[in-house]
This record gives sequence, structure tokens and C-alpha cells, in this order.
Amino acid sequence: SAAPCPPRAQLRQQLVGHTSFPYTSSRTDTWDVLKEADADPATAANVWLLYANRSTNGAQEYNSGAGWTREHLWPQSLARYDANSNDEPATDLHALRAAVQSCNSHRSNHVFGAVPHTVWAPSRDDCPLLICESGVCEPHDYIKGEIARALMYMALRYDGADDVSASSGAEDWLDLRLADIAVGGEALLTSWSDAHPPSATEIARDATIRRLQGFGNPFVSDPTLTRCRYDEPGSSLPSPATATATATATATAAAPPPC
Repeated sequence: SAAPCPPRAQLRQQLVGHTSFPYTSSRTDTWDVLKEADADPATAANVWLLYANRSTNGAQEYNSGAGWTREHLWPQSLARYDANSNDEPATDLHALRAAVQSCNSHRSNHVFGAVPHTVWAPSRDDCPLLICESGVCEPHDYIKGEIARALMYMALRYDGADDVSASSGAEDWLDLRLADIAVGGEALLTSWSDAHPPSATEIARDATIRRLQGFGNPFVSDPTLTRCRYDEPGSSLPSPATATATATATATAAAPPPC
């Protein structure tokens, strides 16, 4: 029989206090770490590009759009953290991947989910591992499991308990919930993870990040943890009515007084 599930709070606490790297800096930053974590096993100087299923020279970095970029599996706009302020979830390498700019833009801030299809037909030729339609993106089976495990890690680690923002002190991003990043939430991502267990490449990537950040993704080292259902219920995204009211109040406060 399966081992008992570790208590959620205990497992989460083991993930607190990792070594953070600045998003962009003249010293070691996330560009540098991704060159190592996402290195192409066949060509060490290259980085493997998520969604594109190819690699490119790592040293060029962004290179005015001609190189590669960094993909937040949990888009910044859906979590309201800020990479340029070095907020921890935005620089956490477990959910940051090397990607080609066109695929990063194509994925945009769309949620993950199942896109109806009978045969695999990517929505862009240069992004062969991704189908996006009506605001939902489905990754290819080849990368489904690793994306699911990265998102489960993020929802466990950045659930809103006593986090601190690098830019403003108290946490100023949303509490991460799987219902906000995937159509079908935890149930869908669990099915992806269970159907596509960690590959040798994913395990090696996790080991690199563990060495550099201080710990690995527990869903990679023990994929059976998906059965424990650690995600917090519900959504932390504001309702449309709340969002509209907040925007109106902000605009009103910023408006000049009447003459």
C-alpha cells in the first residue's frame, strides 16, 4: 500500500527559504541558471526550448528578440507577482523555463487545459508541443507531466502563508490555486502527472535546481504525492464585479478634484 501522505503544512515548510536568484542582473541570475537547468543534453552550450522542441545557443539570451526568453508556467498576470521586482514565485526556477519568444507570446497568459482534437495539430508550426484555442493551451504529452508537477509545486509553495515580497515587504501576489491555472484544476493536472511520470531529463533538471536553489520539487522526487490532493480549494482571482469595482475606485482616487 502507498505510504501515508505527509501533512501539507509540513511538506510546504520544507520548501520555504530557498536560495533566490535575481531575475536579471550582472551577477548570477535566472538567465544563467536556466542555461544550466535547461541545457540541451546533446549540445551543452544550447538551451532546450519548451514548446518548440528544439534548442538554441544559450549564451545569446534574449538578444533583442533573436535569442530566447523565459517562460513563466504560471503567468505573472494570473498571479500578480513581478519578476522585475524579484518576487520569489516569479524567479523560482521550478516553474521558469527557457522558451522561444514566439511560443512564449503564443501561450501568453492562457490557462492550461484540454483542447479538443483527434490528431495532434499544433496551433503554430514553430511551437510543435502546444495547441492553444479560445484562451486555453494544451501541451503535448511529451511535456504534460512536467508542467503539471511544476504547477502543483507552485500551488503548494506559494499558497499565501507568510510569504514576503522582495518589492514591498508583505506578500502582494495572489495565493496560488490550481483552479486558476488549469481548466479542471487539480484533477486535470493529477491525471497529466500520473499518465506522464518524470523522465530522466526532468529528474536531472530537478537535481540541478535542488543543487542551486536548495531543494527540489517533491512531486518530481515522489510523483505519488499527487494522490494527496494538497491544493487549497477555490479560486483566489477576484470576481469580475470585484475587479471592476477595484478598477473604478482606483481611477476615481487618481482623478483630479472637480473644479
